Amino acid sequence: MTMLLKQGLLIKDPWLYLDQPLDDYRDYPWFSIVPLEGLRDKSQWPLAQTWIGAWFGVGTERHQFTEPLLNLPLLNIKVENFADGRVFSLAKELRANLRYEGELRISGNFMLDQMAHLKNCGVSSFSLPDDSDFEYAQFILQHSPRHDF
Repeated sequence: MTMLLKQGLLIKDPWLYLDQPLDDYRDYPWFSIVPLEGLRDKSQWPLAQTWIGAWFGVGTERHQFTEPLLNLPLLNIKVENFADGRVFSLAKELRANLRYEGELRISGNFMLDQMAHLKNCGVSSFSLPDDSDFEYAQFILQHSPRHDF
């Protein structure tokens, strides 16, 4: 099971990641993180299910973040390549310019050493694979200075 590092605590991630969008939003189980493209059909908004989050890659364009999406409780940036610096810009864009106030999560292929900078860009939680050094991840976040974005 994937572990979640949030507010200094390491917990089992209660959210379910779905790789494929469903035809009807009402079919998503509670605490589902769904592909961003699965939430673009505006005919089904507002969502009857309030505990839905969206995941997307670092190449997602700013115009794709509509007001309803920015009102979701969780947005998850899925990193494919830890060397892709766009993740830092996207996180900062979501927080500073688009004023996203929910949980901003990082998952995928990122380095634990990047977590302090990601935190400074506005990331509030990290989805860590089972083989991660959890103690080191907590140390990184507890001992990194916090800068306002």
